[in-house]
Amino acid sequence: GSNGESSTERIIVVMNPGLNEETIALSALAGLTPEAILQPRLSIGAVACDSSALKLGGQSFALFVL
Repeated sequence: GSNGESSTERIIVVMNPGLNEETIALSALAGLTPEAILQPRLSIGAVACDSSALKLGGQSFALFVL
């Protein structure tokens, strides 16, 4: 648009309201890479990854801009 931001910018929000750690395959998150996971725009709680999955600690939240 005219505000200078990329028209292809996407936001992915992940949330784990439960008390146990949850794992989500990166393939289910459409373009979220391990590199992007290291730089969330906002995160609360434990957010980590390995080469193929995002791991969310209990009661955690993360927002990524791609």
